[in-house]
Amino acid sequence: MYTNDAVVGYVIITFSFSFEYHSRIGILDDLYLSDSARGKGIGKKTVAFIQAKAQQLNLKIIYLEVENHNENAQKLCLASNFIFLHRKLMKYIVK
Repeated sequence: MYTNDAVVGYVIITFSFSFEYHSRIGILDDLYLSDSARGKGIGKKTVAFIQAKAQQLNLKIIYLEVENHNENAQKLCLASNFIFLHRKLMKYIVK
């Protein structure tokens, strides 16, 4: 993401196929904004851009993970019509 010709952040979306949704889905893997860019509406515009692209790409859903302590990110996502799932995220570390 750029503002005034300076890089202020980035977003990474990956794709997978979901048997549950019978379609390709998006995973918003990372959305980062520099401290100086936060609170200026850039995150909101970025999420809107991602949602528009998801529609163009015929994705059924976009998953994302938000840390429990990151209340600002949670507020941004809730305001952008994301919902909390009633599932637990788990991981397995391959050694």
